[in-house]
Order: sequence, then structure tokens, then C-alpha cells
Amino acid sequence: MAISTFFKKTFRKLSFLSGFWLGLWPAFAQAGDIPTIPDSIRTRPFSGVSSTVRGDIRTVGMAGATIGLGDTFIAASDNPAGLAMTMNTGDFNLTTNWVRDSYVQEWGNPTQSNNFGVALSPYPWGFSLGYSTPFSEGQFYKTQTGTTVLMELEIQEYRAALARVFMENRLAVGVSLGFGRATAKFSPEDDLFIWQNNAWSFAPSLGAMYQFSNRLLLGLSYRFPVRYDGTIGAKTPGLADYFQPFITPGRLGLGLGWIPNRFFRTDFSLFVIGPTPEAGFLSNQVRTVGGATTLQPRLGAAYDFLEFKDFRATAFAGSYYEVSRIQDTPNRLHLTMGVETHPWIFTIGTGADFAWQYRNFLVTAGLDLIRFLQKLELVPVPWQPPRGGIFPSATKLSDEGLARPLIKIWNPMEPEIDPIQVGLDLPKSIEKRAIKAGRQIKDLTGSLFQTKPAAKTPKTPSKPKPKTKVTTKP
Repeated sequence: MAISTFFKKTFRKLSFLSGFWLGLWPAFAQAGDIPTIPDSIRTRPFSGVSSTVRGDIRTVGMAGATIGLGDTFIAASDNPAGLAMTMNTGDFNLTTNWVRDSYVQEWGNPTQSNNFGVALSPYPWGFSLGYSTPFSEGQFYKTQTGTTVLMELEIQEYRAALARVFMENRLAVGVSLGFGRATAKFSPEDDLFIWQNNAWSFAPSLGAMYQFSNRLLLGLSYRFPVRYDGTIGAKTPGLADYFQPFITPGRLGLGLGWIPNRFFRTDFSLFVIGPTPEAGFLSNQVRTVGGATTLQPRLGAAYDFLEFKDFRATAFAGSYYEVSRIQDTPNRLHLTMGVETHPWIFTIGTGADFAWQYRNFLVTAGLDLIRFLQKLELVPVPWQPPRGGIFPSATKLSDEGLARPLIKIWNPMEPEIDPIQVGLDLPKSIEKRAIKAGRQIKDLTGSLFQTKPAAKTPKTPSKPKPKTKVTTKP
């Protein structure tokens, strides 16, 4: 609860500053009249997919163009092959999304989703583990009987992925297994009792990536369709059979990425999302969601425009064309952007996604876990190339600082670091560091509180003894 409150307060501050800077942040709209659900019986299942981008600042800032890169925990959930091909050392992510979408619900009722994950790339492998919220919506509605109720839908995924490179680093193959939970909540206004139904299912995905010359990358991925079966027949006040299954369609992704150097990367991705003709909208089940297969083109780029010893900053920009899956709503062109900074051992960033009647603001704030452990001397610091400074070249081909599979001729500057072995040795490193810190504290407190020795009484110099003359007989 304390963590959730912290992120909500942080979001309000950062989103206001970001919106003021962009000149696009609308005033918080007051919720209008509470919409009424036209039917008293729910007969259609829910759609469990959104045609807009959710995730971390890199993914949203790059408009979700990740199939040809897959270089973060969130990006690897679409194409896990990137864990072994493009990720350098590791990634640690903690991000909150706040979304306002008038196509889905009233503007004054934003939805919140969170993402958390960690990924490592011990050559030739890569793996990740984390949590994400790919779909959420909910607000107050009125039933046919006049009762005001809070209706909320959410899908949470606990996801693990594994990948490996083959063919002399030309090909990477990955698999991701998500254990998903679909939740439907129904609670009357000012009532502590909540009707809730949870449905569980597996959500697997596959990915592959092939590397051409000059680090041009072709990515391919597929997420299998998933159905979360609810407990149909549960009675709720004013609305019968509210608990229905969630349907997530299959999704095919094709991406073309380019990584000329460690400072710049770009990607164009095309998603093909399958139909869900039987799914109905939350507030009005007559409005179908996913009546036909849709194509979602996305284009994005990332640029490290500052790189110093204890400070690094990255800018993201992109655009995608949202082919709406909700009946009787027009398509939208989205513009995305973001900035993520790494001062010393911290990570602070903000991002945004703008479209007609749509806003998504993101914030991330926390510790750079890997750098934090390095500063504590708990994990070794890998070799670092010369710093790029301000506005390094974005298009110059260079191998420095890239993941090993992207380097044409691998010539390690020093002994390689095995992340798995480092993790196994971490408890011993923590113990040694604690002992060392204890000794330092003991020495410091000892020097502060030790008593001064008593002054010594000067000794009275003794008179020298007279020398006796020794005579020898001739």
C-alpha cells in the first residue's frame, strides 16, 4: 500500500511537469454523468487486449516498436529472442502507466497499470522474470435498477522468458511463458463488499531474431490466443451474469531493427491482431470489440544523448497508427515520447502517448539495481568504453559497449563476467561487505570516543657516573 501511494504521488507531480513542458496536458476533467449499462444480463465475454501501447518508458516512448529489438523486459514479452541477441548485461524496470481513453470510458476516470521486471544476458543465453498489466479498464456505472456500481476488469501476467543465440550469433530463439490472471470486480457504491472473480490461464509466446550485416535485425514473434474462463451465473445486484470469460486474441509481430552503435537504435514493427467477434464492450455489450483482424504499424527510436561516468540520459520518440478494435470508433494516429535518466545509482524518467481523446503518462523512479550493487562492491564492474559525452554520433558504426552477439569480432578487454556466477556469489559478497563495514564503523567509533592518555611526568636527568681510571702495570 505504501509503495502504491508513493507512485501515485510521484505520478501527479511528474505528469504535471511533463505536460506543462509539452503544452499538451489537459486539465483534469471532471467526471460527467455516470453512464448506464443498457442491459440487465451480461451475455458476451470481455475482450482482453488493447490496441494501444502499454509498458515501460522505452517501449511506450518508441511507440511499441520492439519486435526487431526486444532489448528490455517488457519488449522481450513480445519477442523474447532479444534477451540473448540485443540485451547488454541486464535490465531492471519498474514503471506505472496512467491512461485516459474516451473510446473506453469517461475521460475523468483514468486507469492505472504497473510493470516490474528484471532481465539478464549471460552469453549465449538470456532470461527474464517479471510482472505486467497488459490490459485494464473500469469505472462507476449505473445498472438498470438505478444502482451505482464500480466495475473493473484487469489482466495481470507473471512472465518468465528464456532465449539463446545460434549460428555464430546470427540467429536467436526465445520462448516466454506467462501465467495470467483475469480479474473482474463488481462492488456497489459506498459498500465494502466486493464481488470478485479470478480466472487463471497460461499465456505463451515464441520469438526469433536474425542478424544481417551492419546489425540490421529481423524479428518475428507470436503470442498464442488465451481464454480466461469466468464463473458464469454468479448473481450481482442489478446485473446478472457479470462474470464472463476474457478472450485475448493471437498476435503476430514482424519487426525490422537497426543498432549502429550503443547510443542509437530504431525499429519498425507491424502487429497482426486476430479477431474476437464474440467479445462485447464493458459498458455496452452490443458494441463488439475485435470484430475483424487488425494491422497495427509502429515506428520508434531511442538515443542516448548524454553519457558521463555517473550520469546517462536517453530520449525516445515514435508514432503508431491505432486501428480501433471497438465498433463505431475511428482510427487514431499516436505520437509518443519519453526521457529516462540515470543519475548515479538512481533511475528517473517520464513518457507520454498522445492521440485524439487519448493520453497515457508514465513515470519511473527508483534505484538502478545493478549500478547500486556495483557501487557497494557486491558485483564486479565490467569494462566500460570511453564516455560519449554530449550528443554522440547516432549513425556511426561502432562495436564499443554493445552486447556480445552484436560484435563482429569479439575481443574481450578483460576476463568476462558471468552474471549467473555473480548471482551465486552475491550472498558471500554481502557477508564480506557487512564484515568490512562493521570493522570500519568500529574503527570510526573507536577513534571518536577513545580517551586521551595521561600526560607523562618528565624524568629528572641522572648525573653521569665518574669514570674510574684504570692503570695497567708495565
